Amino acid sequence: MILVVGGTGELGGRAVRLLREHGHQVRCLVRPETDDATLDQLGATVVRGDLTDPPSLSPACHGIDTVVATVNPGCTRRKSARPKP
Repeated sequence: MILVVGGTGELGGRAVRLLREHGHQVRCLVRPETDDATLDQLGATVVRGDLTDPPSLSPACHGIDTVVATVNPGCTRRKSARPKP
């Protein structure tokens, strides 16, 4: 089983699609508030969690042989709370 972190993003979604087309079992770590409909349509298993929440990682990693990480921790879709200079 392959774990894809960032599977709802553009690059991660492409990775999931290619892996599934080649017959691989894929599990995706997806944040609780994120829409997983596309991953479901591709036949990927979704586990809800977040890289910033260590207890949520154990269920995502159970039985995983390979991890594909397409997330960029320096970027976020949420607006920053810091004021602009």
